Amino acid sequence: HLDLKIIKKSSTREFQKTNVDLRKQIIETKNYSEFSNLIVEHSPSTIIVFDRKFKITLFNKTAVFLFDCRF
Repeated sequence: HLDLKIIKKSSTREFQKTNVDLRKQIIETKNYSEFSNLIVEHSPSTIIVFDRKFKITLFNKTAVFLFDCRF
């Protein structure tokens, strides 16, 4: 019975640490994504990003101007 309590405490600590680590990774990923989007938005260069199926997933104002897109 004592062994199970020790295992439970240890597992709980490990899960808590993993949870904290995952939250940090989520925040870092979100910050990186926001930073990348700011770079794309404010770049004077034309930027168009495609996915693997060649669908446009991201573009900036310069790309809109270059291709004279209307939305």
